[in-house]
This record gives sequence, C-alpha cells and structure tokens, in this order.
Amino acid sequence: MTSRLVCGQRCHSKYKKTTSPNLFGSSSESIGAGVILSNVKLDHGEITVPGKKTPIPTGLKKFGAIVGDKAEIGCNSVLSPGSLIGRGTVLYPGTLWRGVAPKNSIVKFKQTLEIIARRAR
Repeated sequence: MTSRLVCGQRCHSKYKKTTSPNLFGSSSESIGAGVILSNVKLDHGEITVPGKKTPIPTGLKKFGAIVGDKAEIGCNSVLSPGSLIGRGTVLYPGTLWRGVAPKNSIVKFKQTLEIIARRAR
C-alpha cells in the first residue's frame, strides 16, 4: 500500500510522509508537534471506523485517523487507529483518544498523579 495523507482544500500539514492513510478535512487548523496517529491494532487485525450502530470495516490493516474541518489536535496527543475527530473539535495536549469525538467539542485528558515519599537508600 502506498503511504498517503489526504488533506482537504486549505489543509496544511508539516507531515509529508505517513505510514498509512490519514484523512484531514479542509481547513484543519492545527496538528501539534509530537502528535501520533496510530495505524495498527495490537492484534494486527482489520481497522474499523465507528458507525452509528456498528463498526464499519475498512478492509485495511493499517489506517490512521479521520480529522474533520477546523479541528485542532494538541501536542503529544495520540489517536488510536480508526479514530474520528469531529469538525471544529479541539483535543487538548497529551490526549489519548480512541473512538468518535463529537463535532464542536473540547476533549481534555485528565490523569491522577500520586506523590509518595521516597525511601532513604
């Protein structure tokens, strides 16, 4: 399969080479530094894209993400294979995403940090 990045009209990307198909809408605003568009499932099976009721098979074992018009993806975010990012949606930096992010939404990744005392050596 040929590596490709499909960009709509007025879409700009610093990424000239990708290892699988990725689809970006026209006017995709920003893809931050260090963003990873994962393209292979751990079981190396067929990638599906979420549908309204059931997953839609792509027929591909390598497929990245579909990113809607005017969407923004923050630095160091990771999108799982077959992820859909809706039009006008913003993913905050460091977001780990799988599935469908609805249009015109903001996705924030929150984690719990635990600080414990270090034992003397």
